Amino acid sequence: LFPKRDPEGHKGTYGRLLMICGSVGMAGACIMAARAALRSGVGLLNIAIPHALYPILASAVPEAIFTLYDPTEAPGEVVLDAIDKASACLVGCGLGTAPYAVKLVDAVLENAHGTVVLDADALNILAKTPEKLLVPQAPVIITPHPGEMCRLNGRTMAELRADRLQTARAFAQTYRVITVLKGAGTIIAAPSGETRVNTTGNPGMANMGATYGTGWAAVTLAGDIAKTILAFVLARSLFPATADVAGTAAAVGATLGHVFPAWHRFHGGKGVATTCAGIILVAPVAGGIAAMTGLLVVLFGGY
Repeated sequence: LFPKRDPEGHKGTYGRLLMICGSVGMAGACIMAARAALRSGVGLLNIAIPHALYPILASAVPEAIFTLYDPTEAPGEVVLDAIDKASACLVGCGLGTAPYAVKLVDAVLENAHGTVVLDADALNILAKTPEKLLVPQAPVIITPHPGEMCRLNGRTMAELRADRLQTARAFAQTYRVITVLKGAGTIIAAPSGETRVNTTGNPGMANMGATYGTGWAAVTLAGDIAKTILAFVLARSLFPATADVAGTAAAVGATLGHVFPAWHRFHGGKGVATTCAGIILVAPVAGGIAAMTGLLVVLFGGY
């Protein structure tokens, strides 16, 4: 899946990912996504957050660099400069929907040069004005769960459930974005009309977070990791933004939950993040680590 790393490569070789995530009361989503980005192998991680979150994030993710902004003045020159330099942007995890967050989402859509991944509150913000998705010149990938999808396209839940594949395909074609519609059989639809369905996962993944397999919600860690692995791949410019690439990231998240969903259910989603061949493995403290490590080495050993 990934090419071998250049023995003479440096942090600038492996992509600059900008995360615009987190807000007061929702710093956790930003922390999980940031840790996943670093363990996935991104070269430079820049996290744009309000000043108030810096003490929390700096200790939780000391490897990252930070772009600090004043919500009353957002986006501001520092954030615009970070957007300009990023090879990929991940926006929305725990961002909130305050007026300043709306301005941040607009700034990314209007100024990003690298691929943009929009999730969670970025999608809630765009629900009122989905036509803004037509603004970017850069590729855009959205990752809505069913509720977010209904808000984006104005359909009822019953209408969405009646034909999930066509719902995702129609939205992708109308707004020219790769659409990753989460749920029981995550659907990945491209603007060309091409679709993929991820059939992995199981009901044990029904927990807070994002879904990349069976059920409405997935293991929180698996969801945040899958989105961030996707952003990392795009930041590295390893592959163009396609339905296949989005589908692969979705499958990684579902695989994490598929292999050990019961452990997550009964242990609150707490795990040990172990780097294996450049892919995050969030594994139980005992049992299954060796098996999952072996599997990932077989699949991704060339990385």
